[in-house]
Amino acid sequence: MKKICLLIIVLILTGCGIEEESTKLTNKKWVDGKIFYYISPEIKQNKTLRDRIYFVLDEIEDKTSIEFYECDEKKPYVVVFIADEKINSATLGMCKNPVVRLNSFSTKIIFHEVFHVLGFPHEHQRPDRDDYVTVNMEDVSPTIRGDFEIYNEDMFLYDYWKYPYDYKSILHYKSNTYGVSMVKVSTGVEIITNNRPSVLDWKKLQEVYGG
Repeated sequence: MKKICLLIIVLILTGCGIEEESTKLTNKKWVDGKIFYYISPEIKQNKTLRDRIYFVLDEIEDKTSIEFYECDEKKPYVVVFIADEKINSATLGMCKNPVVRLNSFSTKIIFHEVFHVLGFPHEHQRPDRDDYVTVNMEDVSPTIRGDFEIYNEDMFLYDYWKYPYDYKSILHYKSNTYGVSMVKVSTGVEIITNNRPSVLDWKKLQEVYGG
């Protein structure tokens, strides 16, 4: 159920990770699992698109202890959903100016980007990625290199090594995303991902935020 934002607590915080950038990133958990958001007018006026965002947020609330509150204006620490003509992207974790940019309004993409905002990097950026996936970095252009670089363990809000590598994660790219060759190390088979968060995605989210 949609809840209305009545009060924003201003927090002192620095750093904001953006998934496309290859610069040094930071990642922080949202305090108390309470997340405020704002949907831009161009999305809000389209009921179908707006309701897909609500569906994703409702499902996350149902499966975790996270609470989403909708605001009627942009403020610091309010996640802003906006339409973008070129890309799907999201800031990583809690930061002062969090944003979700949507070029595609598929439910899969919305889940993917919202998980980023909640502080979850790509599965194929785990420190042990190369044990499970072969990525041809020669296919990776400089503008998207940040999506394929391996992160150190400090970028993960959960103990990634406790979980099996998850080829079906909503946060894993399928093979040939952006034209990049990416196959399983063990078999050389291409990777096909889910349209919804995997069982392990939910378990990780619940480890961080409860549920």
